[in-house]
Amino acid sequence: MKKWGKWLGWWWAGCGAGAVVSLPLSLALMAEKLSFLIAKMQNVEREGFLPLIWPQKLLSLKKLYLFNSSLFIALPIGFLLGSIFWFILISKKRKKYLFLLIPLLLLSIIPPPFHSTKIFLFFRERILKDSIGGRELIRWYYRYTPLPAEVIKPFWGREQKILLYIGVPPNSFQRWLREERIIYRVRSSPPSSIEGYDLIVSEGKDVKSDLPLIFIRRGENPAPKIKEIPLPIGIRLLRTVLRISLFFLFPFYILMMITTFITGMLLSYNKRFFPLLLSLFLLFIFLFLPLFPVPRYRILKEKDLTSEELYSLSLEEDSYLSLAALRKLGNREDSTQYLKKILMREERWYNRLVAYNILIHRGWDGKI
Repeated sequence: MKKWGKWLGWWWAGCGAGAVVSLPLSLALMAEKLSFLIAKMQNVEREGFLPLIWPQKLLSLKKLYLFNSSLFIALPIGFLLGSIFWFILISKKRKKYLFLLIPLLLLSIIPPPFHSTKIFLFFRERILKDSIGGRELIRWYYRYTPLPAEVIKPFWGREQKILLYIGVPPNSFQRWLREERIIYRVRSSPPSSIEGYDLIVSEGKDVKSDLPLIFIRRGENPAPKIKEIPLPIGIRLLRTVLRISLFFLFPFYILMMITTFITGMLLSYNKRFFPLLLSLFLLFIFLFLPLFPVPRYRILKEKDLTSEELYSLSLEEDSYLSLAALRKLGNREDSTQYLKKILMREERWYNRLVAYNILIHRGWDGKI
């Protein structure tokens, strides 16, 4: 048992080291993306459209926000690197323990829906929303995930897409841009700064940019080419790593955490720090078991609320309650005016994202 406890310690050490190494890179990526988003939202606002998130809100974000956002990339990468290191170490030093990995690996090949977002929705709906610690975790998740999510989105996955056209775009191309709800700006020559644009289309003019750049002949309609925009290789690699870590090895991480706790309890029995571990376990039960349901959640399911009441609930401070009310409000035909009011008043990124997408699907042009 002591040797197994030692190997579990090696796994945690590897995961911690992987997270520490990847955190500075993740922070740099978040800072770069935040700078781009500020310029992008300023361009969107300048063109007369309602920005998905107010530029002033982005400018007011503190370094703590970047740190928390970076954890959503650094932690999955850290767990993946630590697990790879552990598999290599245990296969070289203690081959007799390899049979213990069989049930762990079997968990990682269970077919969908286990390896999809449904597993996280299950935890949120059945456990987290009815516990004290769970509701804080939900609030933390919805507050800090939009920025890292925006980092790995492809061009067509972004809610607001902004394009810079250098030259004279043909009418057919402008019509296509409007149909695809792409915000665009036309310049006769390359501007001094192209920061804040997702894509540049140029009629053969020299443009220095790290952004996707499409050169066309005068009068040519480049719409089919734009539909084939590849993600940068670094972002594609990051998406693959996160997908493997979150959807393939997530069950393995959970089982390793449970195994660590049980092993720690057994090894510490009749020792000084056993009461400490027991207290931590009881605290975890108190915080995360669904023992404290909020009656207002049931109101959304049981009571037929008016649109005005749902509008008020959607501006509540509680993240889960406000989003649930917002989605229910979005199913009402008379909710368009309320959703626009929410966009004007709401500052939370994720809530604005939900309201914006509902309005766009209804044919809203995105203008203020």
